[in-house]
Amino acid sequence: MSGILKMISEKLTELLIKDRLGNENKEFFRTLFEGHSSVMLIIDAYTGNIIDANIAAVAFYGWTIDELMQMNIKEINVLPKEIVESNLEKYRSGKQFSLHFFHRHADGSISPVEILSNTIESNGRVLYYSIITDITERLRNEDAMRHSEERSRLLFENHSAVMILLDPETGTIVKANHAAGTFYGWSIDELQTMNIQQITNVTLEEAKANMAKAKNLTQNEFIFRHQRADGSVRDVEIFSSPIEVDGKRILYVIIHDITERKLAENKLFLQLQHMRALREVDHAIRGTTDIYLSLKSILAYTLSELQVDAADIFLFNRNTSTLRHVVGRGFLETAVSRAEIKLGLAYIDKLLFEGEIVHIKNLSESSDELLDAALVKNEGFVEYYAIPLIVKNKIVGLFEIFHRKPLPIAAEWLDFLHTLASQAAIVIEDHNLFRKLYHSNQELLEAYDETIAGWSRALDIRDRETEGHSQRVTDLTMKLAQLAGIKEEEIVHVRRGALLHDIGKMGVPDSILLKQDSLTDSEWGIMRQHPGGAYSLLAPIAYLRPALDIPYCHHEKWDGTGYPRGLKGEEIPLSARLFAIVDVWDSLRSNRCYRKKWKDEKVIEHIKSLSGTHFDPKIVEKFLTLLVSSQLSNTES
Repeated sequence: MSGILKMISEKLTELLIKDRLGNENKEFFRTLFEGHSSVMLIIDAYTGNIIDANIAAVAFYGWTIDELMQMNIKEINVLPKEIVESNLEKYRSGKQFSLHFFHRHADGSISPVEILSNTIESNGRVLYYSIITDITERLRNEDAMRHSEERSRLLFENHSAVMILLDPETGTIVKANHAAGTFYGWSIDELQTMNIQQITNVTLEEAKANMAKAKNLTQNEFIFRHQRADGSVRDVEIFSSPIEVDGKRILYVIIHDITERKLAENKLFLQLQHMRALREVDHAIRGTTDIYLSLKSILAYTLSELQVDAADIFLFNRNTSTLRHVVGRGFLETAVSRAEIKLGLAYIDKLLFEGEIVHIKNLSESSDELLDAALVKNEGFVEYYAIPLIVKNKIVGLFEIFHRKPLPIAAEWLDFLHTLASQAAIVIEDHNLFRKLYHSNQELLEAYDETIAGWSRALDIRDRETEGHSQRVTDLTMKLAQLAGIKEEEIVHVRRGALLHDIGKMGVPDSILLKQDSLTDSEWGIMRQHPGGAYSLLAPIAYLRPALDIPYCHHEKWDGTGYPRGLKGEEIPLSARLFAIVDVWDSLRSNRCYRKKWKDEKVIEHIKSLSGTHFDPKIVEKFLTLLVSSQLSNTES
């Protein structure tokens, strides 16, 4: 069995396990398993029960899938049960290897088979995933080689399989059969004057090394590419075995044309590779909200998986009816010269209005005004694809592919290109939706903040003696918050809390709030209820809940003698401790009906005297540092 088939078996096994565990690509891998041309079984390694079988297994054995899944491998295997059980033990070891068995069919016939198995362990349950190959023809050929010389000669010359006898020392073809002449396109006489190196697409050193290896083994398998008389190249699998002819050691070689099988295997391998790449693309674009990083990831996989030289992506602007270049990869120049493409070019109009792919096989011969001549010449591009990026019947962009040689296009290549283009279109559409949502959210936040500022102004207007106080303390508190190390994303809540610090006074009657004389004890009791009023007013509003600390706690004191809850020390939220100093600073520097404003020096001494009782000492130090830096800044300005 070929090394490539073993590699695909291992990969398919890995992916099938993920399928059994609920992988998101379940349908795809079931299709691969069920539709593969090779006979495949999944068997419980401990019981021997058949867990699953594909369509090829049904055709080979003659039972239905349901019948096979009710059977045990021992019912199919003709070998004695103890030998089967011994082989099951080998499977449980977790290694990959091949074994030969005799398997029974539904009609009672028996076929020799070779089984390549991979062991699967999942949640303590051991399964093995097997690819079964009928080796009847191979064994028949091997058996024929052991018969009489005359019969062997006749079999050799007239056998339908391609056969040659090869001198392992020189590589000379000693004898070739009729099938070899037909396969290679040379006459038998011509073949028998040639060296194997003239046919095998390897170097002379490699050919000698392979012959030396085959000469020392009882049998061996090789995969080569052989050239025929018409120049065509075919993939072949060679089975060789040394024999004695007239006392001389000769290699008896059987050649099987596996070109179609290799094409199928490569197609399957490419599909698996593309699926892996798409998972990686999906992971990359889900890991960021940056449209440029996402599109760059898509372009990177475009170049690596499609084997093209360059690719780029444009975004469509409906307002200006233009395509704007955003990302490119693989260009020799630092940037694509077409930063913007306007409507009017035939191929652009075809893309945008008809949604069709544009494919130009030779750019130098194209009459389309696609690229400026200088760019085509400098880059050396030959072939070009342009794919419209469409989401919900709307064009959102353009995806371009460039290559400096003609591209060998296959259906899988085009399918993968369309898939990558779809990924790019989704990224662009998600970005557009996110941008719209972001702008709407910003407008809403600005409206909220304007509303808060309006509430603050309304409170200042109500008490004309404090007019402008809210804005001043807000500005100074934000500066102090930055100095205290509060994170930028949290300072917005400090700002809102400072603006709304006296929102609770809305519940205080004008007769108390605007009273010209000193307040009585009962009036002070009502006045001191305003932090609680702020809490009752703001707490139900989720948007303002993070800003509650200042309105609710700015009258708490460091020594625990404040109100409304008598919090002490660092029990008081940091933003409230900051604001408390700023509030006293601004109040004492403003005229009131019951006193004149204080000079700055007197206010500073007063704040210092309250350090450790009313105010947090560390915050007092930071506040005084802020005052000094502000005064220096004012002096310099």
